[in-house]
Amino acid sequence: MSQASLSSAADYINFRILRHMVALRPGYTTSPEMQNDILNEWIALVDENNAVRASAFVIPQYIYQIVGPGYHGNNRDYSIGPGAADFNGPRPERILKMNLLLQSAQPVVRIPIEMVPFDYYYSIAALDIYPTPTVTNICYYAPGFPIGQLSFWPPISSQAIEIFTTGVLVAPASLNTVVAGTMPPAYENWFVYELSKRCQYLVTKEMEMRMGPRNPNIAAWALKAKQRLQAVNLPNPKMYTDYPSQLRGQDQGVFSNMVWASGEPY
Repeated sequence: MSQASLSSAADYINFRILRHMVALRPGYTTSPEMQNDILNEWIALVDENNAVRASAFVIPQYIYQIVGPGYHGNNRDYSIGPGAADFNGPRPERILKMNLLLQSAQPVVRIPIEMVPFDYYYSIAALDIYPTPTVTNICYYAPGFPIGQLSFWPPISSQAIEIFTTGVLVAPASLNTVVAGTMPPAYENWFVYELSKRCQYLVTKEMEMRMGPRNPNIAAWALKAKQRLQAVNLPNPKMYTDYPSQLRGQDQGVFSNMVWASGEPY
């Protein structure tokens, strides 16, 4: 089977991963037990990297309507996650950006909501303000599992919120799951090389004697493939310059909002 005809997870395991493990000769397939062992490692690899922002290639956007006072009835605390009473959707691993949407305005107006740490939020002296204001400007996210909690201040009373979160990679559900065409550039080699490295423990002494020595470069290939895709996914940082800022009138360096650092890290 040529690489062009690879389709399912089993194809990638049999015709790429096991070959790089030096565990399978061309023209052969391996046992369902070994294929499932590698699939389980694939699922664990994806789960692990879903906690790394730079591993995902998209930043999902979710919009939730404010339709009630929240699960504490105080217009501050709202649950979020699969099956949550308030915001039923994916549980955010991390919230990158949040906005309050004033949908009654034409056009719709975005008001940024600042994400704050727990010590900031729980240092607020007066949680309830009367009359309840309509503009919320800060939020603390407690990423409980499987349901998280959003705590707003001042209390939120209407409109909607817009959330941008870290993306989520999806592992094959079974050996028959179609994998071909589902990965952006650089991801295929990363999965193949990383799984080939991780699954070396499946190669027995008998297999090594029959097939020859293991690939000594596979760990370096896996690392380089991961560095390539993370370099693409990371946002360009603001560039720091020590050139004096004429706008501030101070002889000191500044972070530029107009110039961004670019290039591949080395």
